[in-house]
Amino acid sequence: EMQVLAGELERFKGKNFSYKGFNPTHVYSSFNVANGKLTVPVNRPQDVRYTITLVDADTHKPFSDSSATGLGWVMIAERTPADDRNYDVLMTSSGLRCQTKTYNQVENWTNCGSESEPW
Repeated sequence: EMQVLAGELERFKGKNFSYKGFNPTHVYSSFNVANGKLTVPVNRPQDVRYTITLVDADTHKPFSDSSATGLGWVMIAERTPADDRNYDVLMTSSGLRCQTKTYNQVENWTNCGSESEPW
């Protein structure tokens, strides 16, 4: 789902010259524009395995926030505690992609910590 969102982001920027105001609810009706969150699997709240958060790369606020610059994006997918064998994942518009099994490492929006792996 992160790669689908990344593709939608690039299409949006191609038309609007920035990511500011990006709203993927035409693809994901359950995407929360106010906080930039999407749960996976989509539209199955009883089976949530990941929460994807998409924010502005500079402000770390959702693209609906007036302070968002729209020049880049950062996306993280955090696993639920029940899925402790899965990875937390970080992806950015500048090309960074990493994953880690260490909790709370991707929340800094910049890297996956010292025990990260590329993907």
